[in-house]
Amino acid sequence: MVNYKKNNTKKFKPFEYPEVKQTFYDLFDTLFSESGRGAILIATAHVEEHLTSLIVSVLPKTLSNKHKDKLFKYPGQLSSFSSKIELAYIFRLVNKNLYDSLNTLRKIRNDAAHTCLNFQLQKLNKELKSIYELGPYFANFIYEISTNALLQHKVAAIKEVIENLDLTEQEKKDIAVKILTDENNIKTMEEQVPFWELLFGVTFLCSLITHSKYAICELTQDVLTLSDLLKNDKLL
Repeated sequence: MVNYKKNNTKKFKPFEYPEVKQTFYDLFDTLFSESGRGAILIATAHVEEHLTSLIVSVLPKTLSNKHKDKLFKYPGQLSSFSSKIELAYIFRLVNKNLYDSLNTLRKIRNDAAHTCLNFQLQKLNKELKSIYELGPYFANFIYEISTNALLQHKVAAIKEVIENLDLTEQEKKDIAVKILTDENNIKTMEEQVPFWELLFGVTFLCSLITHSKYAICELTQDVLTLSDLLKNDKLL
């Protein structure tokens, strides 16, 4: 019986890949200054870029750049986000959970791009959470780390403002608590939560895609076609 799992397969660690870390930093620098519409478009563009990289990694090494451009540039067969998602799934480059998440993101992106109505992330709470359903309770996990990160970010910003004030530590603490519990500030933070969820959720999406890319490349690096895997003594 053929065992397709190598003993040295790396365990998945979301932020171990440099390109994923860069995606996180890029999203952090851009998402929070965008409208909900802009945030979705930017986030989806990053995901599509990683998905494209996954597909390119399994193309024949003999394929020319000209041929690749013909595939990926409009009106090529793989020029749309939808076509890349479908190909990645039917050729088993991504699993069903990731496939569903990518399609949900694609649909929200399409709504954002084509509607003339006001587009607000906080009104898409249910749809957005379904993007992050990458496993049991994963959407809740994304919510928790997002709200914690938002709170820490706000606390750090407040500390920076009041740090040099001529006040006692207790007075500074009282001011910080008053700011954080102000109704207007709470409302603002609630409106910002979906942006933080998008930041972490999309980063995890990209890390899963990237993890698949490296795992598949490791498995297929010495073969020309998938059938050649059956001839590889290392996999027997």
